[in-house]
Amino acid sequence: ISLIITTIRINDIEEEKIEGTFVDNQIKVQETIVKAISKNISSEFELIISEMESLSASDTIQEDLGTADSNKIIEETFKKMNSIAPTAQILAVDVNSIVVSQVSHHHTSFIGKKLEGLSLFLNEQKNSLELKPEIFTIRSPPFLEPEIAIIEPVIDEQTQISKGFIMVTIPPNQFFERHGNIYDIESQFLVALDKNFIILVHPQTNLIGQNFFNASIQEDTNRNKILNNHYKNVRSGQLTTVILESKNDENEVINSGIPIIVNGKIEFLFSVITPIKSINKEISDIVLADKLQTSVILIVAAGFLAVFLFKFSESFKKEKLVIIGQLASNIAHDMRNPLGAIRSSSQRIQNQNKNQNHIIDDEIL
Repeated sequence: ISLIITTIRINDIEEEKIEGTFVDNQIKVQETIVKAISKNISSEFELIISEMESLSASDTIQEDLGTADSNKIIEETFKKMNSIAPTAQILAVDVNSIVVSQVSHHHTSFIGKKLEGLSLFLNEQKNSLELKPEIFTIRSPPFLEPEIAIIEPVIDEQTQISKGFIMVTIPPNQFFERHGNIYDIESQFLVALDKNFIILVHPQTNLIGQNFFNASIQEDTNRNKILNNHYKNVRSGQLTTVILESKNDENEVINSGIPIIVNGKIEFLFSVITPIKSINKEISDIVLADKLQTSVILIVAAGFLAVFLFKFSESFKKEKLVIIGQLASNIAHDMRNPLGAIRSSSQRIQNQNKNQNHIIDDEIL
């Protein structure tokens, strides 16, 4: 019984150790994963921007953004970009935010349309001392869903004046789903925000396109300070991991976040999130297997112990019988010795007193 109680206690201690080890290992694994994915995504965006720079510097685009030849070279670039990552479309946009050329997989024609909400951004670009590629989230019409937009200025090589922009749009879901689960919240999943905390990818699709720090999302997260500080730290350039607890253990998660840096600038906040319950299931499976193994060992050990005790009991009984036999033999021997002496003496007396034997016999009897 003591052995069984001790074994159960050891199992409980081992289960606690396994849980701690699994969580520690999961954090290390997640941080390795986010580093690798972050580097991969950075490389993809830098390659896309490199293609855009080549396109904007081409003679055809320099001559005119909206010709048939321009559209042809844009189409060739579009194919190259899709070999790097899923690209929704390439637009050539003039200085008035009017689309003059377009190559797209699935978007309706934007040619001749003004990109609402882009004018202010373009004006800021025109007034900049040094025009550079910019990455941002576009959510205004004619875009129905938020998309990642990359703008590359087209600068006239003679006058150094902006002639417009090449704009590439990327569907966030199609882009990030290649790197992991973005739909199932019950298992390890990915979350991506842009540099302004706009949610681009999340299993809860109603959150997509919203700012993480807006009132409704903060209410949903109970204004969780740990989570808020986590994303602020990632935005500042840190790789951080937090364990987010709640009243309901079912909702505990491990959140590892890292900034995605493109050409030296933080552009996205990327997280790998693992529900604790998915880890607990693995732990339970391991602990169950360990307990079954321990139970089998205990049963076998108990069987051997029972056999040993049975054999020991039988051996003890045999030894007791041998000892009793020896005692009886010794007692019988000790009793025979004085009786023999008495019988011998009485015989001698009888022989010496033949005439008075009847008197002696009467006394003896």
